[in-house]
Amino acid sequence: MESVEVETIRGAEGKWVLVVDGRVVASSDSIKEVFRAAAKYPPERSVVTRILHGGASFY
Repeated sequence: MESVEVETIRGAEGKWVLVVDGRVVASSDSIKEVFRAAAKYPPERSVVTRILHGGASFY
């Protein structure tokens, strides 16, 4: 699976996005729509993620 730098992903906060080869190629409020779009791309080059608030942290 490809890794993606969080700082490089831009979009509306709360949207689901599909990143392929480092570029956002699909965006939606619906994760189902984003996964449908992801089916068109090789999984090893794709990442599905959500745009979070800039101050969000993971533990």
